[in-house]
Amino acid sequence: MILFHGSNMEIEKIDLSKCKPFKDFGCGFYTTPLHDQALIMAKRTVRIYQNGKPCITEYFCDDSIFSEGKNKTALLSIRKFNKPNNEWAKFVINNGNRSFTNIKNLECNIDCKYDIVMGPVANDDLTALVDVYLSGILSDEALTRELTFRDLSVQVSFHTEKSINCLQKQEFFMADDKIRFMKDFITTDVILAIVEDTGISVEEAMRFFYNSEVFDRLCDTETGLYRESGGYVYDLYKTEKEYGRLVQIEQ
Repeated sequence: MILFHGSNMEIEKIDLSKCKPFKDFGCGFYTTPLHDQALIMAKRTVRIYQNGKPCITEYFCDDSIFSEGKNKTALLSIRKFNKPNNEWAKFVINNGNRSFTNIKNLECNIDCKYDIVMGPVANDDLTALVDVYLSGILSDEALTRELTFRDLSVQVSFHTEKSINCLQKQEFFMADDKIRFMKDFITTDVILAIVEDTGISVEEAMRFFYNSEVFDRLCDTETGLYRESGGYVYDLYKTEKEYGRLVQIEQ
């Protein structure tokens, strides 16, 4: 399994003492198998701390440790939530509750009883839902019904030193020719999408995209944007003001 960690700096060595408490699954080092999600978290971290730049650190983790009866270390305590449900919601609530004192309770990880936890991310939308639940307005059944329709991202958190040992940092190298091919492939996808959506000529679409900030980011290898899909890059381009003016002109 390949896991990503998004931050405002590259992580040379994981230091659990720098991890913050009261997070979804307890104090720990959080990763995700979704590159896009890691990028969002990296940008959010830069925005919060107002320094550094979005950076994604890549790790390899033997996914056999998550399979029942196949835990090679035989010493790891792993908690998995396959979907957002009441059990998961209460686990998240307990870990984030600064007044919660029953830390030996199996429905929390404040004491890092679980080495690794895997499950959905509690986003801002869910936080609002939890607040309603805690106020007593929402019943357990209603909470279950609401959670059933939530499409949430996935996170894998590591809470102990022995779990950190399961992560092997990946030094990502790619031949220049392959990178150039990926950039060209994405560029073609985006230009064709512009033509289809706006009706302008290929030459005009090329001129607009080549002069965009997104294209500059795509050409900058350090951003890693060349590893995304053409659709993802096009969606980024559509957020630029220049694209908005282009659409208005064509209309």
